[in-house]
Amino acid sequence: MRTGIELFVGQTHTMNAQLQVGTAKENVQVLGQAQAVDSSNAEIAGVVQSKQVEDIPLNGRNWSTLALLTPGAVNLGGGGQRDIRFVGRGTDDNNYTFDGLDATGVQEQNQKAAVRLPISLGSIGEFRVASSQYTADKGGSAGAQISVVTKAGTNAFHGAAFDFLRDNVFDARGPFDIDPLTNLGFIPPLRLNQFGGSIGGPIQKDRTFFYANYEGLRQVQDRTVIGFVPSRVPG
Repeated sequence: MRTGIELFVGQTHTMNAQLQVGTAKENVQVLGQAQAVDSSNAEIAGVVQSKQVEDIPLNGRNWSTLALLTPGAVNLGGGGQRDIRFVGRGTDDNNYTFDGLDATGVQEQNQKAAVRLPISLGSIGEFRVASSQYTADKGGSAGAQISVVTKAGTNAFHGAAFDFLRDNVFDARGPFDIDPLTNLGFIPPLRLNQFGGSIGGPIQKDRTFFYANYEGLRQVQDRTVIGFVPSRVPG
């Protein structure tokens, strides 16, 4: 501020102001809410929600691959039900339920690797995996408890259809895929087609609903088998 400047009629006065560079200030405000600690039990678990089931690409539409997103899951191979173990337990220790019903298989504790569609992907609303320290209402086996819940109808009709194709034209030839007659390389045939659809809606508005799902699989596959035999039998 300057003082003592006197101006008369018609006069002007120029004042040169000098500005100094100030220090830069930055204020970052983060708002968040800490998740409350569950003090009722020490269960280690995770939920795979409906949005994840619908949007995440899956090889062969195998829903169990999504169990790898939950705590304690370890992938031993392809990520299927026979390849996932939890917190050091064996794969045969895992227990599967479908809307509360046992879905672990008939002959052994786990679903067979050859059974491709024990539970249709389109019928799954969400599922929960309890890896360890689960409560007394679970515990059908010593391993993880996987609880699958189906979708339900709503007051509006809704549905979907799909067709999943896979062909050997997109595959690469293996090092041992050689025709013994022509001694030329070839790619073993593979024709995989998974198709189906779903529909849901009201039977009585706000009271009774329905939901139906169908999923089919057709597959033709050849596989190169390698064996070793002795060139001659010692006499």
